[in-house]
Amino acid sequence: MPITTITTTKYHDDGSEEEVKLPAKFVLCDKCRGKGTHVNPNIDGHGITQEEWERDLSEEEKESYLSGDYDVTCYKCNGEKVTKVVDEKAINAVDETAITPALKPLYDSYLESEREKVREARQAQRDFEMGY
Repeated sequence: MPITTITTTKYHDDGSEEEVKLPAKFVLCDKCRGKGTHVNPNIDGHGITQEEWERDLSEEEKESYLSGDYDVTCYKCNGEKVTKVVDEKAINAVDETAITPALKPLYDSYLESEREKVREARQAQRDFEMGY
């Protein structure tokens, strides 16, 4: 059985880059919660307050919203219902037949890269909200 992996880039202090593979596993998508779809963010990206729900939406719009008429294919899993995540258990394994702890520094680099992506996405969202 082939091992599932996530490929990431490790950046070295000398400016060089190295492509590395980390062991991975599939988990239920946290964006769509395994449904494969979610409401289009253009519809409720900022959330719909109770007041907006009662004041701004017609009964037909409420029914459409609740029945999934505004749903789109999940942006994170592309409708697959699962996503790959790094398998921490395999990285931290000490069993000789498993992935060794030598991957731990690569995993730490991967985590930092993922945190940076989140920071950039949050900043882009703030910029968008401010009209930049």
